[in-house]
Amino acid sequence: MKTLTAKIVESRSEQDVKHYYEMYLSVWRKNKDLNTFALPYELFKSLYTHKDWQFVELFSKTNLEVPCGVLINHMSNESCSPLILGMDYKNITKGNLYKFVLDQILQMSYPKNIKNVYLGITNAKGKRKIGAVQQKTVAYFQVSDHFNDNVIETYNQQMNEIIA
Repeated sequence: MKTLTAKIVESRSEQDVKHYYEMYLSVWRKNKDLNTFALPYELFKSLYTHKDWQFVELFSKTNLEVPCGVLINHMSNESCSPLILGMDYKNITKGNLYKFVLDQILQMSYPKNIKNVYLGITNAKGKRKIGAVQQKTVAYFQVSDHFNDNVIETYNQQMNEIIA
């Protein structure tokens, strides 16, 4: 028997968005592997008014009134990109919410013939369990201020000279 359930949110209030943001912050506080700074609340307000962003409330079957999690996806005709996961750790009594979320993403994408689901870069093991295939990604960036780079390079050169 499943202990969790999900519902796509059709209309949202400002109060709902505040609750979603609080759940996001609880995840952010607990895991800073990738989330080094908190996303601004204004981002959540912008997303909830945009038609391409889907909010999915996650509920424990013991409490169908208050969501224990929220998943925020960017949806297009060809892809689904889950961006934000928020959890209320106090209201998750049973079940693996993260595994449930991965399953829900697939269940929402498959009937719409969505070709690509972009699951992000963390928890590769959990994503492989549901059939995800890893793709190597390369990122390029341009730095306009090289002062810190020069300081680090000089420091490394001096350390190498001391060691040698």
